[in-house]
Amino acid sequence: MKILFVTDLHGSRWKYDRLLELAQRHGVTALVNGGDMLPKEGNLFEQDKFITGYLKNHFAAFNDARIHYLGYLGNDDLKIFDPLFEETCRAFPFVHDIAQRVLLHFWGLIERELNVVSLSRHRPEELFQLLTTSDRMKPAKALQVLGGLSLIQSIGIRGFRSIMGKTSNRTWQRLKKNIENCTILGGPRVQMMRQIRESLVEFLPINSKPFSN
Repeated sequence: MKILFVTDLHGSRWKYDRLLELAQRHGVTALVNGGDMLPKEGNLFEQDKFITGYLKNHFAAFNDARIHYLGYLGNDDLKIFDPLFEETCRAFPFVHDIAQRVLLHFWGLIERELNVVSLSRHRPEELFQLLTTSDRMKPAKALQVLGGLSLIQSIGIRGFRSIMGKTSNRTWQRLKKNIENCTILGGPRVQMMRQIRESLVEFLPINSKPFSN
């Protein structure tokens, strides 16, 4: 079986246009597109137009050729478009969204076992109380940190920085530092989970010992 692997195309249509011809010429069974599939120039919040306006037809061509297409979005592709990408892939039997399938399936179990403080497991008012007591933050700073964390969880760090627009770099660095310096978000367990989360987002290899009961 032959596999064609490509990555970091960043929405370059002339590169995408070559893939089917290459796959057919070399008789590959499957193509793997390893992330950063969408355009990173211009307005990132228009990446969905590339999915619906180009990738859909691109996938259809591979599907008609009966060549399996395995792809996933990367750290330069906004998280908010994951559902649209997955929906587009599901329209074609030979196209598969393989993003983070195994580890994400067990992510909730891992977090429960390690008792991690996070927005996914705690209500905003609980985290606010922790920030103002354990971290002794002033309420205004705690609200700023909570707002930043909520947006980062929703659209990722790159999307968060993008919507801040003309906000000065100094303000951005101060907010980033406040988030990173939170005691409740900086313990050993949280650091480990943060590393895993970043690896999931960036699709980096994860070197860790197996979890045991």
